[in-house]
Formats: sequence, C-alpha cells, structure tokens
Amino acid sequence: MKYAKRWKRWSAKEEQFLRDNYSSLSKKSLKDVLQRPWSGIEHKAFKLNLSRSRVIDDALRSINAKPMKLNNFQKGLIIGLIEGEGYVGIAKYENTFYPVLSVANTRPEIISKIREILKSGFKVSYHDTKKPRHKPYLYLVLKDKAKIKSLFSAIHQHMISKRLNVELALSFIDTWERMILESDSQKKKEYNTQLLCMRNRMKELNKKGI
Repeated sequence: MKYAKRWKRWSAKEEQFLRDNYSSLSKKSLKDVLQRPWSGIEHKAFKLNLSRSRVIDDALRSINAKPMKLNNFQKGLIIGLIEGEGYVGIAKYENTFYPVLSVANTRPEIISKIREILKSGFKVSYHDTKKPRHKPYLYLVLKDKAKIKSLFSAIHQHMISKRLNVELALSFIDTWERMILESDSQKKKEYNTQLLCMRNRMKELNKKGI
C-alpha cells in the first residue's frame, strides 16, 4: 500500500484525528486511515505532544489475534506435548500478571518443530542437570499474549486434561484486554481483581491431583 509523501502538509482534520485516536488505535489502523508511514505519524505525534503506551499496542495486537492455522499433525503434536509435558499457568512479574505456556523435551527435533509452528514470541533454553539418570533437555517458554491467544483458540476444544487451564488462560487474556482499554479507574480495579481470582484458580488447577 502506498502512503502519502512525508512532506505533505497535515490538515487540521488529520491532526484532530491523531489527537483523538493516537493512544487507542493500532499502528496499522492509523497508517491505513491517514495514508502515511508510521515514522511520519510518530513525528507528528511528538510535535503535538501525544503519547501512547506499549501496553496499548500489546492489547490491540492481542485483540486482533486470530486462531492459528494448524494442520492435523501440528495440532496433534502441540496438544500431545502440552497434555504430557507442558505447563499452562498465570505468572506474576512485579505487579503484572501474564499467561505462560512452557514445554520441556529431551528431543531437539521436537522443540524445533514447535519453533517452526510458533515462529516467534517464545524463548528456548538448554538445561543439563549433570545427573546420570537425567538427560539434558530443551525448555520452551511462551509468554506473548497474542501468540498464546492465537494458539489456544485453535486447540482448546481438543484438549482433555489441561482444557480448563487453556480456557482459563483465554479468559484471562480477554479480561486483560478489557482492563487495558478501559478508561474508568474503578472498572480497571474490578478487572484487576478478576485477573487475581483467575490466577488463584489457575494455581489450584496446577496442584497435583486436580
């Protein structure tokens, strides 16, 4: 798509649109409506003393996430790993909660397949306990909300033992999106309380025997 040349003057209407929507619309939406490159939009926003939070971008990206397109083999592989060796939880870092999916496996080719499917948003680390009875293993961790939403939306109906965990993670992401985009401070607190309750529920699900 071609955008307007950088030197084209901004109209009063365009500037007002930017003031009204810079902090709430996605980058793609702003570029499409204004027909300008993102660098030009950022420059004008700076001159108008406008700002946007990275969290807003993350929430909008998550909201627009579509179910991941997976073939039967890919679905079977991912579901099998999550059900057998995976962990689905809600972690906390400082004052922020986020969903997390982790998988450990001793076979590099298996983790490689998962990396090919996910493409991005994850970290892989190598672990060696140095114990004779324990093989070295690879540990894959996915924390990106949009990616988790995309993946879980595609497989949750086929899950068995961890279906409740996966569906709770999806509910968590939905509530988090609402909280981030909510302007009313009281409602934000209510959403945050819901997130805390979901985290406690997830901890219960992950206890042995549940």
